[in-house]
Amino acid sequence: MKQQRNSWRKNIYMLAVCNSFTASSYTMIVPFLPLYLLELGADESEVTIYSGFVYAVTFLIAAIMAPVWGKMADAHGKKVMGMRAIVMLAVTYLFGGFVTSPEGLFVMRIIQGFASGFMPMAMTMGSCFSPQKEIGYGLGIIHSGLTVGTVIGPLIGGLVSYWVGMKNSFYVAGGALVFLAFLYWFVLDEPPTAEEKALRDGELRPAPAPIKGSAGERKTSIITDIVYAFGNRRLVVILFLIFSSNLVNNILQPMLALHIGSLLGSKENVSLISGFIFGMGGLSGALMVANWGKFGQRKGFLRTLSYAFCGAGIFTVAQFFARDVYVFGALQFFFGQFFIGTNPTTGALLAKTAPANFQGRAFGLSSTFYQLGGVVGPVLAGFIAAAVGVAPLFIITGGILLALAAIVWKYREKEQ
Repeated sequence: MKQQRNSWRKNIYMLAVCNSFTASSYTMIVPFLPLYLLELGADESEVTIYSGFVYAVTFLIAAIMAPVWGKMADAHGKKVMGMRAIVMLAVTYLFGGFVTSPEGLFVMRIIQGFASGFMPMAMTMGSCFSPQKEIGYGLGIIHSGLTVGTVIGPLIGGLVSYWVGMKNSFYVAGGALVFLAFLYWFVLDEPPTAEEKALRDGELRPAPAPIKGSAGERKTSIITDIVYAFGNRRLVVILFLIFSSNLVNNILQPMLALHIGSLLGSKENVSLISGFIFGMGGLSGALMVANWGKFGQRKGFLRTLSYAFCGAGIFTVAQFFARDVYVFGALQFFFGQFFIGTNPTTGALLAKTAPANFQGRAFGLSSTFYQLGGVVGPVLAGFIAAAVGVAPLFIITGGILLALAAIVWKYREKEQ
């Protein structure tokens, strides 16, 4: 037991490294998909619609599969399910380098939907490894890895795309994940069970066994799990906030490279410059994410989440008024500092709300709602951008973020 107490930090740091690799493999490719679509022959007048559907289809498949992966993690082990996600993602990216048409890229994104699930699995494992009093810190460190990857990915993707083309970005991402699979499997421990965690954290006895037939029992159907989750009002609120947060992110993300191109007035070097601007937003998040977790631990996660939504909303609206890439990049930096705060706070709220023997499935459901936001966001963005242009998206998403801040603050007052 003493060894388990002292090794939790090693496992948290390993999960942070894994998150960094998976995030960088994602952000070195996905933000540039509109540019890749143009390279593959998509019509420029329809690229916003294409982008919306190419982004959304991965989230749709991932949303369907998330409860399945969460349930399998509770039944067969979280570590092996994390390995499943890394290996499948590596294969997907390697396949992406071979596509020759927008339709091929669409198929690649469908396959990528089945490869999803590492981030919620990392959060689940992090909540298992972390002592109860250190959950905010542990999840903050894991998200630090995520945001470091978010910084590195666009920079690498922009440079690789600039030097040798987008196709080679896919090969680099896939190769990095093959290396990560070996590192993950041989360094990370198997997370403790609910009973082991209860004893380690100093409880007098293991966590009580779930009532037979309840959603806390291991052998339950996905429908039973969903019904159980929706019977918990606080859990429903958290799932709604996770959905809304990713909805906003995926309204903006598919269109940022196109908007930066319009600010530049040229497609020349747009991938390189976009990479640095994306990286600046990620850098600011990396600098702040652990502080958001600590702040939430001290002041309350609902209060912290409201602050994060409010700040992100203000800087999103401000981006609408930016008329050059330098101002836009600076606003992205400050936006990233606030928006990143939504991740560790919602994760910590979920970890504190879900019963210990339901956590894998709770994070699986959270991934479903996260992915559903990724389905709705890009499709909505594609149609809005086709109708009125990309710039108004900043006003719309900023307004949504400010509304979420008000909703969380009001809910916090009711909880007190």
